[in-house]
Amino acid sequence: MSASASGFVPGSGAGALVLESLESALERNATIYAEVLGGNINSGDNAMAVP
Repeated sequence: MSASASGFVPGSGAGALVLESLESALERNATIYAEVLGGNINSGDNAMAVP
């Protein structure tokens, strides 16, 4: 181990979420766990995201 190491390792990832309309879910008697009330899209360039 290097004495100058900070433990920071940059990386990237992805995620996907498949949604269904509330009306459609109710029609098929699905269990509703949550309802999405809003959203946002960020399509920046190859910069690191800052929380």
